[in-house]
Amino acid sequence: MKDNERISSGEPLEKKEKKGCMIVAVVLGCVLTAIVAGAVWLGLELRLRMDVIGTQANMRQMDKALFMYSMSHGCYPPQQDMESLLETLGLKESDFQKVWSTDIKSAEYHAPSGAVKIPDVSQDPILMIRVRQHVFGGNQLYIVRRDGSGITVNEADLTPAVGLK
Repeated sequence: MKDNERISSGEPLEKKEKKGCMIVAVVLGCVLTAIVAGAVWLGLELRLRMDVIGTQANMRQMDKALFMYSMSHGCYPPQQDMESLLETLGLKESDFQKVWSTDIKSAEYHAPSGAVKIPDVSQDPILMIRVRQHVFGGNQLYIVRRDGSGITVNEADLTPAVGLK
């Protein structure tokens, strides 16, 4: 037997190299998958955040239209669904920003009950819409109150005393 013809201790060198390349390829594939998944998640989060901002702007526009209606008529419009309210206020869907995750017609209008003096600074809600703040998060309510302020609250945190459930 010659020196260069040693007996290998197991697998030939070619198989060991292929096995090492396969391990590197699997690890690299896992790393790339994690990077792509993170980039997709971040992109969806950013898109959702832009939609939330657009939805809030649409709700502020609705609030301004309600205020203008109340100033010209002396009261808020009667209780009605959102589609009828848009007609009452003279608004069309094309007047609003385009958003991906919510539709302005899914909002809820809560007409004030009883006599309301104009301008009204009550904290009572007048417009509400469900929004999702995060891709894997639950729905939250964006509430526009009669004083014009907007807040976002978790639906689970609401109590019947607030008058929203």
